[in-house]
Amino acid sequence: MSITRTIAAAAAIASSLAVAAPVTSASAHGGSSSVLEYNKVTTISGSAGNDGTTSMTGFVGAHGSRYVYADEATGAVKTENAVSPRIWKAFDASTNTITLRDGFDEPLDPTPAQEAKYFQDGVAKGCYVKVGSADGIDRYKMVDQPQLPCSDDPATQETDLVDQRTGYLVQRVTTNGTFKQDTRLTYTRTHHGRGAAKLLKLAPHPGAKVIDERS
Repeated sequence: MSITRTIAAAAAIASSLAVAAPVTSASAHGGSSSVLEYNKVTTISGSAGNDGTTSMTGFVGAHGSRYVYADEATGAVKTENAVSPRIWKAFDASTNTITLRDGFDEPLDPTPAQEAKYFQDGVAKGCYVKVGSADGIDRYKMVDQPQLPCSDDPATQETDLVDQRTGYLVQRVTTNGTFKQDTRLTYTRTHHGRGAAKLLKLAPHPGAKVIDERS
């Protein structure tokens, strides 16, 4: 796909993204009575047996988070993780198990707002340079032959499309030799009210074996 078509596609996605509140400890986790939902689709090629496209849907609230990884083509769930300060429940479809671990209070995956902050920190450190803007999207690239703290491999190349309105990374493409990883943020939405808390709970997995690894 050409750069022009890629930016146009990213702009279409960006237009559907909800505008989030500024990043704070509360808003980054969806607020005290709300849950942020967002979806990323990642396509990997040129890997050692890990090629394919995976959809990750995250739900993040003030007191917990849940992440569902599924095959993009079939919708079949691969893994699901529900985390709270009290307990971490991890479902693995390949073994049909639910593993219980000690909980913690940070999301397993950065929210779009958190990721935007981390990216701008990288810009400030000189890891990324802006190479163009069009249709409300800023295009960045990682500096050539990056060194730490930008990357631990000088062969890494990366381009990022950033929504000017929200600051969110709409698309990130990382390559290294024949390896390529393309991650797109497809949507964000916020759920409010008491029912939103149900989105943070692990879905039922009848017949799954429970393994307790808590300390």
